[in-house]
Amino acid sequence: MKEKFASIRLEDPANTNNIVTDTLSESDKLKVTSTATETYNQIYDSESISEWENIFNINSETGEIVEEEKNVSFAPYRPYCS
Repeated sequence: MKEKFASIRLEDPANTNNIVTDTLSESDKLKVTSTATETYNQIYDSESISEWENIFNINSETGEIVEEEKNVSFAPYRPYCS
């Protein structure tokens, strides 16, 4: 994701005629790449479990994934919505 997202072709597995990456602008693709790079850098060689819990939104007390949404920095254009 951090190195090749801007140039990949991502198909919807349920409908291969739906090319998900076609719905993203170049700016959106850059944001995904930037976020992936930041995430990778944050956890690379980290021995701190709290770093991993933060990235994957895991409650450190229960070990369960927190279901609340993270702050999303982009919203893809949806040409299929009316």
